[in-house]
This record gives sequence, C-alpha cells and structure tokens, in this order.
Amino acid sequence: MVKTCLAVCGVPLFSTFFHLFSSRGLSWSGTGLKGKSKLDLLQGLLLCFLSCVFSGAAQPVLAPPPTEFSQTNLVTLPLSGTNQLATNEVGLTTLVPTSSQRLLDFGPIHIHPHPFYRFSYGNGIQAQPGQQTKTAVNEFSPGVLIELGTHWRLDYTPTLRFYSSSRFKDGTDHSVALNGGTSYQDWRLGLSQAYSSSSQPLVETGGQTDQENYSTSVSAGYQINNAMSLEVGVSQNLRFVGASVATEQLSDSRDWSTMEWLSYHAWSKFSLGLGVGGGYTDVQVGSDMTYEQLQGRIQWQPGEKLTFSLNGGFEDRQFLDSRVPNVVNPIFGCAVSYHLFDQTTISLNASRTVSASYFARQVTESTSIGVGIRQRFFGKLFFDIGAGYGTTSYGATETGETVSRGDTYENATFRLGFAFLKDGTASLFYNWSHNSSSDAGFSYYSNQAGMELGYRF
Repeated sequence: MVKTCLAVCGVPLFSTFFHLFSSRGLSWSGTGLKGKSKLDLLQGLLLCFLSCVFSGAAQPVLAPPPTEFSQTNLVTLPLSGTNQLATNEVGLTTLVPTSSQRLLDFGPIHIHPHPFYRFSYGNGIQAQPGQQTKTAVNEFSPGVLIELGTHWRLDYTPTLRFYSSSRFKDGTDHSVALNGGTSYQDWRLGLSQAYSSSSQPLVETGGQTDQENYSTSVSAGYQINNAMSLEVGVSQNLRFVGASVATEQLSDSRDWSTMEWLSYHAWSKFSLGLGVGGGYTDVQVGSDMTYEQLQGRIQWQPGEKLTFSLNGGFEDRQFLDSRVPNVVNPIFGCAVSYHLFDQTTISLNASRTVSASYFARQVTESTSIGVGIRQRFFGKLFFDIGAGYGTTSYGATETGETVSRGDTYENATFRLGFAFLKDGTASLFYNWSHNSSSDAGFSYYSNQAGMELGYRF
C-alpha cells in the first residue's frame, strides 16, 4: 500500500514537472523579487519560524540546531503568498546563493557542502514515557546542497547521532529535499519533493520514535490582472511510524489536501486574500477523516524592516468510520519579522492546527506562539534568544474511546556564536524545555547545553 501510494501519487508528479522545467528556458522572475531584496525578505521570514511548531511534525525534545543548519525550520519560496507558513522544503539560505559560494562548479551543477557538528549534554530526556535520563549526544551532519541549473535545488543531509546512555539507540537520520520553480507568461509554478527519516525523542510520544515522512507539493499561481491573482496548491504527506511507544500504539497516516486563494493586491506591498480548501486523511488504525477550510489572509511589507503575514479561519473535520460528531475549530498562522537595526532582528510567530495524532484513534489540536531575537556585534559575534509556548489537546476519533490528555509546552534557547572564515560558525548554547501533561508519563523538565561547529561552502 505504501509503495503503491508513492508510485501513483509521487513519481508521476515529480517526472512531469522535471520535464517541464528542464525543457523550457524559464526563470524565477515571476516572483517579483530579485537579488539582495529577495534574500533579505526570505531571511527575515526564516527568523519568524525559530520556535514554530508546524502541522505534520511533532516537537523534538533535543535542542534545535542553529537556523542556518536546521533541517526542520524550512520554508518555501513565496508564490504570491500561500497559506503555508512552514513546510518541509529547501532552506532559505540556499535559494539565492552568491557567486562566492560556488566553489565546486561542474557546468550548470553547483555543489555546496555544509558540514555541522554538535556536542551536547542534557537531563530529563525520555527514551520511554516516564523514563527521564541524562545523556551526552554527539551529532555530525555532513550535508550537501546541489544546484541543478537555475530552477532546481537538491539538498541531502544525513545526521549521525550517538548517545552516551544505553537507554537510547544510536542511529542515522536522513533528510532529502528537491525543490523547483519557474514562471511562464502569467503563470508561476512550483514543485517540492521531500523525504526524511529520524529516530529522535518527541514530546508527543514521550520517547524515542522511529518515523519516515514523504511529502509532495505542487503549486501554481496566475496573475488575473494588475490587482487580482489566483493561487492553487495540492500536497501529499505520508507518515510512517514504529509500532508502539511503551504501551501506546502508534498509527501511520496519509494526508492529501488542497488550498486555493484569490488575492486582491491593494498596492504593491499589501494584499488581502480569501482561501478555500480541504483534504482527506487515511490512518492505519482508527477512523479516516475529511476536512474543509475557509480562511482569510493579510500580507503586508510596509518597508524593508517589517514583514507581516496572517491567515486564519475555520476548519470542519469529519470522522468517517465512527459516530464521533464533527469537530469545528479555529485555525490560523501568523509571522512577523522586524529589523529594528541592521544588527537586530525581532520575530514573532503563532499558529493553530488540527491533525491526526501519532497515537492510534486520536486527533490533536495544537496552538503555539514563539518569539526570537538575533543580535549581532562587530559583524562577527551574534546572540540568539528563542522562546516558545504551546498547548496540545488530544481527542478520540472513535466512539467508546476515552482520551483526556492535555499538554502545555514551554521552551527557551540561548546561543552565543562567532563567525569565522566568512562562512563558518562556532557557538555555545543552552536550552531549557518543559512539558506539563495531564498524563504524568509525558511530563518532563530538560536542561541541555553544548557547543556547535559548522561551515557552509
């Protein structure tokens, strides 16, 4: 079933768009952003997601890596704006490379290694619910970004992780992302294909959890006239997990969704949009689901220093194989980035999402808010502060099931870094996180500290 879904839904889309983009002399110019202004905007948006918990990805317990080496806090190239505030796509630091970065060139192929190493030590890390453990962790990520001409980006990053505690199993995570985009007349087209496998401790499952994720998304935007534009997006997300964590049964999920936006551009840097969409979620254990969404959107960039994006509305979710009543919930996403000075950036993000839980026969409703500050000193030193707060409630998707778990999550990360040899960074960090759960096995306090070393060629 898994391989069939991938063959039917993933490969044809990938092949079709690869042929389209590689056979036509098309360019990125349809985005309306060029050169340094594009890079500044993308980097500003990336900082907005430092603490964001996004749909489809459970919050890891281990401290997050620096933004420039993160494999999870990734966003897509804006396509006249979409409702996706964070997705598993190519990192912003790779979209607009400079000529000085291209050290390994083979015709239209440009190779950019980005090795990263981290040593950390922490307490309160759970291998299983209720088993809080102290452990040292060594992580090495010898990643590489490959630019395939002017339209494609391929990034592969393995992460080798070794624990000092025997309660955890060592392993290698993998993250692969292929992204492409182009414009043709009044159309703008985009495609992303991503794969990841990991075995990290997660807040939701309360322990080390094996999982594989496959995602495919296709987007198209059409400029109707000077004031109106239409955007269409279709995505597929497949998640496969281990059989269980302690006594809790886990469940695979497959989600197909679409979202369409009609936008009115009041002026060049302000737009209003109305979006409708829906999807279908097939779960291995429990009731399958369908859902519909109605959202509004505001996008505003009053100047080079401030970027603001807000979307919100309602979702109506149905459970097809049970008598559990429909669930109607507010959903929203917000990202604000403000460059107070050239050396200071302040960011804010917030979101509310509904999705199938990792646990069988359950659904989660999650709300999160995060703030971040980055301060540079003398061009070489930088200091980052990131803090987040979130709540997650769990509900049953089948009659006869009783689920009453509710979590409150808080975290803060402090990082002091130094830039060397132009593209290298070395840093010290401290991370504190706390999850308070109505189910005691999922509550924990964790303090983690360590050092990091990375370089982007």
